[in-house]
Amino acid sequence: MASEYLKKKYQDVKPDEPLVLPPKERRKNWWYYHKWQIVAVAAVLLLVGLLLKDIFCQTEPDYRISYVGSEILSDETAEEAEKLLQTMGEDRNGDGQILVQVDSYVIGEDDYTAYAMQMKLISELQIGDSEIFLLEDPAAFQQSYSLLLLADGTMPEDDVITTQCECFAWRDCPAVNQLDLGMELYLARRGYVTEEEISSHADYIGLWQAITAGAKPAEN
Repeated sequence: MASEYLKKKYQDVKPDEPLVLPPKERRKNWWYYHKWQIVAVAAVLLLVGLLLKDIFCQTEPDYRISYVGSEILSDETAEEAEKLLQTMGEDRNGDGQILVQVDSYVIGEDDYTAYAMQMKLISELQIGDSEIFLLEDPAAFQQSYSLLLLADGTMPEDDVITTQCECFAWRDCPAVNQLDLGMELYLARRGYVTEEEISSHADYIGLWQAITAGAKPAEN
């Protein structure tokens, strides 16, 4: 009986029609539920865009010079050195400009920092981008890595550990000594063994000769 009663009671009742919001309200409602997803996607796209810009728009230097020492070479001094050396170099990569980049490797006394910087330096030496070095202690560098040319233009023998290398004190080089680096540093150049290496890096010699013109090699 109850079911028959309910059927009769609600037989003329129509279900509520679905609420249709005006376009402006629909957009507002959609944004309310999706705004954080949109923000997250936008942030990811921005990050990807910045990474791609760094990869594809970064200017490749014509020369890389590595400073290795126990004291910090200030950014201002490094920039001044870059500007000075750029006046002596050539556009090696054909991009219409001459760019010199000075990379700093500060091997300090702190064990962790020194180890991290040492690993970074070793990685760079394996890649071989740096052809000229600004060194606090050329003899110690040569003893550790055996990468620098000797005074006679040859490389150290594979099984010989030596402190000897061809180097010039920055203060003794008339072409650059007007710039005070704030410390006693020496210029040395990387040597290459195979004919392919020598050929591919031959054009850095012009910058080296321009820097050291008129200077006498330092004793080490």
